[in-house]
Amino acid sequence: MNEAETYNFVTSEKRGRGYGSGVHKKYTFVDDPEVVAETLQTDFRLEDAEHEEDLVKSVVNAQIDDFFEGN
Repeated sequence: MNEAETYNFVTSEKRGRGYGSGVHKKYTFVDDPEVVAETLQTDFRLEDAEHEEDLVKSVVNAQIDDFFEGN
């Protein structure tokens, strides 16, 4: 998630739940998943995925679903 923040895919906010309840981070996507997928496709580390647009979109959407379901 730190790398996602570095590339401005997400923002985070630390939140406390009061004494003894701990602190957590709330993440929010800056752009919609389509923009994230397009950005990832231009990453040189993912050159082999350049021709796999449907696969990349599928993975991004699955990760978003997992994120919101708390997995």
